[in-house]
Amino acid sequence: PMNFLRGQVQSEDGSVKVKIGDFHLLPSEEMVEPLRGYDGKFIFVGIRAENMETLASPVPDALAVTVEVVEPLGSQNLLTIRISEDVLKVSTHPDFKVHAHETVYIRFPPAKIRWMDRDTGRAIAPSLDKVLA
Repeated sequence: PMNFLRGQVQSEDGSVKVKIGDFHLLPSEEMVEPLRGYDGKFIFVGIRAENMETLASPVPDALAVTVEVVEPLGSQNLLTIRISEDVLKVSTHPDFKVHAHETVYIRFPPAKIRWMDRDTGRAIAPSLDKVLA
């Protein structure tokens, strides 16, 4: 499934990040300029359950989250987590051992994130010259 989070674009000292609760997402290089036009605005951030990386140990760019529910589905485990007020589903390998109420670390690969205008629902996309470069 696709997960949607609410975030606020923040542009400062030439960098762009999206604040989701207490966490900041950094966009891929090609998305910096398109997102800069949304400075101070709220957007939707989309990422599929299978595109988030789930780690047992902390790393610098990962977010610590508490697992609410673990659904073993055979070929995968489907975790339910919460980031700020948003509930997300995260797909993990069936060998990734985790139980409800335990902490895991989630990383969002920038190339897998989809950005959407909250008011129109339209995708925020890089310009074609950035994509073709």
